[in-house]
Amino acid sequence: MGDFFLTWTKEEGDETYTLYVPEVDVFGVGPTQEAAVESLIETIQEYATLYFGDLQYYLSPMVGRNGHFEYLRRIIRCDGDHKQIRAALGL
Repeated sequence: MGDFFLTWTKEEGDETYTLYVPEVDVFGVGPTQEAAVESLIETIQEYATLYFGDLQYYLSPMVGRNGHFEYLRRIIRCDGDHKQIRAALGL
């Protein structure tokens, strides 16, 4: 299992930051980097909850998201603790 490799983007002239996590194809957006981090934490928690709520679907080879399992398992084990999620993401 690998690390999360987060990518920051900010368009020139745009006051919006985007933090993308390619390992699970989710992102957070906000007017500051901190707001983008919080947005990402909320988004990845929601995705992890959905994912583990319907493993049969998400682990199906036809869906193509079985590679997300190990990454999202680290998130779900944080039990909603933002500090732990930040650490898991390497933030």
